[in-house]
Amino acid sequence: MTKTAKFVDTANITVCVNHNKDISWKMLNYHFHGAFEIYYSLSDNIRLFVSDKIYDVSQGDLFVFNNTDLHRTVAPSNISYERYVIYFNPDYVSSLSTQSTNLLECFINRKSDFSHRVHLTDSQSETFLYMLKKIKYYCSNNVYGSDVYKKENI
Repeated sequence: MTKTAKFVDTANITVCVNHNKDISWKMLNYHFHGAFEIYYSLSDNIRLFVSDKIYDVSQGDLFVFNNTDLHRTVAPSNISYERYVIYFNPDYVSSLSTQSTNLLECFINRKSDFSHRVHLTDSQSETFLYMLKKIKYYCSNNVYGSDVYKKENI
């Protein structure tokens, strides 16, 4: 099967958190972007295609994509498809890394048996969702201190 890929321009993104909810979602083309992506599913029965791999996605699955990962998602008709998508500039995150902690390790240094997916436990999911909602709030609202929060926590 020939894959048609679309480049999604993310050049001006430092960090962006999107909470999406759709009915009858179909992404016809594979896509990739300049930013790195973390995808977190709040729905079951989704299919995620990454290059030549196919993942059956469940609620609580977290996926990581770098700027070369061709990917697309397909949801069955007439279901609510809910997910969080985080885009971030790898240069920005790299600047936060230390010699001991490379925050981009799972995006760049991959072994042959690499899986894009990690399933979070209920406790991990709860913590992750709390953090996502907090980041989304401070990135979406220009409240006092939001600039400091973004600088220190994102």
